[in-house]
Amino acid sequence: ITIEKYMKISRGDGVALMAEGRTTVLPTSLLRDTLKNVPIRTEGDCIDLLLNLPPSEYHTLLTHADVSDKILSNELGETMTMLTPEQRDAFINALIANIDRPFSKLQMLQFAASCSDITFLQRALALFPEHERLDAVKAKNKRNSTVLHIAAMNINIEIFRTILQLYPEHEQLDAVKEA
Repeated sequence: ITIEKYMKISRGDGVALMAEGRTTVLPTSLLRDTLKNVPIRTEGDCIDLLLNLPPSEYHTLLTHADVSDKILSNELGETMTMLTPEQRDAFINALIANIDRPFSKLQMLQFAASCSDITFLQRALALFPEHERLDAVKAKNKRNSTVLHIAAMNINIEIFRTILQLYPEHEQLDAVKEA
């Protein structure tokens, strides 16, 4: 049976799968055990699961699945528009709730800059004490990009301005030139 024939419903005691008029409940404990064997290695793996699991299960997914820290990429950030607002909010909440498993705060901040979602960016910035925020936005990822570079590449003026305002005024022009 293909995934299109299933309709998923999240319940307090598990995930109900409805297939051709039958309902099967996958108990939460079994769901958790099953997710331990689910590798999420690419952005595609992540999007597939987000599109096919109920948003209420995203936290369980990120808590129990074998998630690579490499999935939080600009590419995934750009595909977040494929999700409904409910799915996006649930995914962001699950990411923040699972900070440091396996994502660092810095990875979360860089991912937030790629999502073009100012609220997510503000929540990611709030993960850092105020005195650490400037260092966080100046830190470079493996591609040698800062949060400001990522915001510039995604052409979101509101996010770019928010990040730029963290820089001291005398450093802003150089930061823009570098971005």
